[in-house]
Amino acid sequence: MFQQMGGCSIDFGEKYEAKVDVIVRNERMYVKVKNTGESDSYIRLAIFNVSNLVIDEKNPSLWSSDSDGFFYYDAIVKSGETTEDLIINFDSTSIKETNTAIIAEIIGVTYGYDGEAIAEWDRKIELN
Repeated sequence: MFQQMGGCSIDFGEKYEAKVDVIVRNERMYVKVKNTGESDSYIRLAIFNVSNLVIDEKNPSLWSSDSDGFFYYDAIVKSGETTEDLIINFDSTSIKETNTAIIAEIIGVTYGYDGEAIAEWDRKIELN
């Protein structure tokens, strides 16, 4: 059984917010994220308490994984739009019952000096 709960919205002059939808079926997790905020954004996900997660390579998408444990959506998600499904294979034989947490992080698009869009995941915001 999968239960969705929680959520958070952060306002730094612009509202950044995301809604995560998950379907689990046949040792696969289908995750998509809707940008419900006000700005075009980049999105990444962290999934906890499920081991041996692997992106389903038979279903290529704009999602990629990194050694930092996050799954990154490799395109800008415009306000009101939804990502493609992130399809993840996992081994259910080692799981009888677990509480899986999926954390979505969303940041606004910034642009470099050359005009190229950048996902600045390490950017710090100073609060006065």
